[in-house]
Amino acid sequence: MAYLIIICTKINGGICWKFFEGICQGSILSERRGSSGFGYDPVFVDIASGKTLAEMSLAEKNRTSHRYRALIEMRELMLRLGLARETGSHATGR
Repeated sequence: MAYLIIICTKINGGICWKFFEGICQGSILSERRGSSGFGYDPVFVDIASGKTLAEMSLAEKNRTSHRYRALIEMRELMLRLGLARETGSHATGR
């Protein structure tokens, strides 16, 4: 089992007040699969889809991404608190 993990934080006035964690579970291949992406994308297999990140469309990768999950969680809290506004420009992959 392998994990891609990111921790994002929101800092306001020098005070860290919230952490957002994004995790993608999978495994590492010994051979590369797929042609898109970069870095570990051709060797990291997402456990849910069975595809490497390099085999996914951008929309699939966005829905799977540990970065996307953490940043969407952060964005949703900021919207609820009135610290951000809806722009309609984020890449939901939907």
